[in-house]
Amino acid sequence: MKLKKRPIAIALAFLTLCLALAGCTAGPRPGSSTASDPGSSVPSTPAAIWKEAVAAMEPLTDLDLSLTLATTTEMDGSTIAVNMGGDLKIKGLADTADGTLPKDAEFLCSFHQSAMGEETKISLYGAEETMFMDLNGVKLKYPLSLDEIPGSDSSTPDLPEFSVPEIDNEKQEQIAKAMEDILSENATATEKDGKTQINLTITPEQLQDMMGLLTTEGGQLPGLSDNPLSESLQFSDITMAVTLNEKRYFEKFEMKLSGTMTVADEENAAAGVSATAHVTLAVEFHGLGQPVTIAPPADLEEYMDIEEYYTQFPDYGEYSSWAA
Repeated sequence: MKLKKRPIAIALAFLTLCLALAGCTAGPRPGSSTASDPGSSVPSTPAAIWKEAVAAMEPLTDLDLSLTLATTTEMDGSTIAVNMGGDLKIKGLADTADGTLPKDAEFLCSFHQSAMGEETKISLYGAEETMFMDLNGVKLKYPLSLDEIPGSDSSTPDLPEFSVPEIDNEKQEQIAKAMEDILSENATATEKDGKTQINLTITPEQLQDMMGLLTTEGGQLPGLSDNPLSESLQFSDITMAVTLNEKRYFEKFEMKLSGTMTVADEENAAAGVSATAHVTLAVEFHGLGQPVTIAPPADLEEYMDIEEYYTQFPDYGEYSSWAA
């Protein structure tokens, strides 16, 4: 019945990534009213097409997407492959003052991860301010707001929590401008059979600038308690391909990148070991613009309240102390 922190942390990162993608449907963004009409006969630049897509996505409150993330890491003569994948459905997504799930909204997320012969499966269902988590058969329920869990320390969250990464309006405008510059300099757009594909390249310098805009004063990225980036991490060019349908809704998103960093050597901390990771991310959106139907898990009554779990398993009473 013991819960491991690592699978939960991975699931949290996966959910954060999904919610970051979902953020483009969460309501108006500064400066987006300048988007051109998708039906215009005037040839559009990649930057203008992107604006059209952002404007088209704004009113959407329902989202259905599938995501795969494959990572191959080469380090000290060894290669480690990690494959992740999952699905996310959100119904009733909208802007809230604190970035939390609106009270009348719900979501369903399933996730799987395999690495080194081990597999983790997790599903998350959120509704009526309650999260239901099934981690490899261990079923728990707890408040969507981790602050409401007695004895918890939300500054080090190990439980998946629904929170759309918050970015203030000024930074949104800066990020939009940075993205427009990238699209103007390093992108092409082709249209065929009513669909548009944008191919773009983001240089390491442009990525660093973008990360600088996203990073908070405390050095974290929105939605993450720890910053996965470090000064020793060096990226290659990032290639992206985005497919839009005839309504300018996002249909597919593919990204490839490589990064190299120095990992501390346990036996000789001063030496370190160079590690290179190759990452491929693929996202597919389903039925955008159509209402999303979410079927709650049929066995919600079997989920144990988190406080009851603490009582039955006192060694793991506070989620921040669960052992790996």
